[in-house]
Formats: sequence, C-alpha cells, structure tokens
Amino acid sequence: DVDREQDYTIKAVKEWEKLIAKTPDSPYAKKAKVLVSQGKRRVAESVAFIIHFYCKQDVYHACAYRAIQLADEYPEFVDLRVDALEHAITALGEVAKAKIADPTSDKNLYFKTMTADEINARAENFKKLLADYKKSVEKK
Repeated sequence: DVDREQDYTIKAVKEWEKLIAKTPDSPYAKKAKVLVSQGKRRVAESVAFIIHFYCKQDVYHACAYRAIQLADEYPEFVDLRVDALEHAITALGEVAKAKIADPTSDKNLYFKTMTADEINARAENFKKLLADYKKSVEKK
C-alpha cells in the first residue's frame, strides 16, 4: 500500500538492480526489470500520497519539499511528475506568503535559508519547467 512506509520496497528495488547488473542476460533479470519499474512506481505513488496529505493539512513547506523530490527523482512517471510540479508551484507560493508574514516561522522549515523572493522565483521556474514538460510530453 502506498500509505505505508516504503523502506522494504526501496531495498527490494536495489537488490533487483544488483541482480540485473550482475546477470543482465538471465531470465531472472527480465523479471527483475519489471519489478524494478513496479517498485519505483510504488515508491513514487507513496511520495505523491504524502504530498497530498501535507497539502490537505496546509503544511506547505513539507508539501513543496516532497513535490520537488518526486519531480526530481521519478521523472519517468509523467502523471506523477506533472502532479508534483503543480503541487510544488502552489505550495511554494504559500511558503513565500508565510515567509513574508513571519520570516522565522517553522512553516518555512525546508526553505529557511531562502527569501520570499527566492521562493517565488523557484515557483516561477517550476511553472516554466511544467509548461515545457507538458509541451514535450504532448509531442511524443
């Protein structure tokens, strides 16, 4: 389940990747490749679940942090990446507002070293990235 800790899934993916590297031509490697893809998807879906949880709870710094993480680490899952970038844009906007209201607030935990302008600039960069990404996906 994606609402559970994914440590064992991550460990399994690493082991399957080792098997593929050691014996790329074995029949087990073929099955392991499928399992790697499924395992990574499961981990990415778990991160997406966490993103949605944090956003619903208005914990925008954590929502933005996890959304950026998902977009960076799992670009192969287009649907999850687009959703993550959209959440990152929204959440970063909220983080910037909180930073303006109270620069020392814990609502900026993951972005303490950034100014509101820097946070807003990052959100704008993600908007451009998302637009470019959607265009490239449409062309395929």
